[in-house]
This record gives sequence, structure tokens and C-alpha cells, in this order.
Amino acid sequence: MKQKTMETKRFWISISIGLAIVVVLLAANLWQMNRENSVTGAKQVWSECIEH
Repeated sequence: MKQKTMETKRFWISISIGLAIVVVLLAANLWQMNRENSVTGAKQVWSECIEH
């Protein structure tokens, strides 16, 4: 039984690491757009994300 909980914990850790990577990539992408397209473009993207 203890072995199973360890495997489950490892499974959740790998999922949270994967999610963290996705969040970082999205944030970097938005930040790059912010630099390239000016602040108003990024604000438009954010408002679309919030509305949906």
C-alpha cells in the first residue's frame, strides 16, 4: 500500500511540473507579445482571456 502512495505522489509531482512549464511558456509568450506589439495589444489578449 505504501508503494502505491509513493507512485501516486510521483505522478502528481510530474503533472505539477508539466503544468508549471506550460504556465511559464505562456507567460513568456505573452511577455514577448507585450514587447513586440505594445502594451495595448497585450491588454487586448488579456481581456479576451478574461471574458472567455
